Amino acid sequence: MAELASRHITNAKRQVYSQFPELKDAEPEISARATAGKANSEIFILTFKGKLSLPDGHSLTRVVHATVNQDGDIVKITSSR
Repeated sequence: MAELASRHITNAKRQVYSQFPELKDAEPEISARATAGKANSEIFILTFKGKLSLPDGHSLTRVVHATVNQDGDIVKITSSR
């Protein structure tokens, strides 16, 4: 399996941090998956996790997945809650 270039990781982190500033200190876990129907093609899932403090004193765990293709293009960003 190939690895995602560090410049692509930096770009994805910049975009996630701009959309979710509460995750600015979170480093992503990176996993690779083969894409269906395309030979020698992979996508990378960057998973960011962080805790948010709510006004009532409770905390909420936020999980953000950024899907990045081999060229470094962000295909999709999803968030919990």
